[in-house]
Amino acid sequence: MWYLRKKIAAVSKRYDELFEKVLVEHEEKAKREGPNMENKDLMDILLEVYHDKNAEIRITRKQMKNFFLEVPTLHQMAYCGS
Repeated sequence: MWYLRKKIAAVSKRYDELFEKVLVEHEEKAKREGPNMENKDLMDILLEVYHDKNAEIRITRKQMKNFFLEVPTLHQMAYCGS
């Protein structure tokens, strides 16, 4: 059982590192292009909310990462009619 926990933790860490890298890349792109950046995707929009100190609802980096991990599951559920 401990072996599986170590594997699960390692996979979780790799996904966290991957999503953190993507978040940082998007933040750097937003800094370069400014507030009128074209071709925003969902991650850009979530990062805007994350950085908005006056946002009514605050989100965390962890919540954004978890959301993007869940998107394929939600898509699969919708596709299968579940």
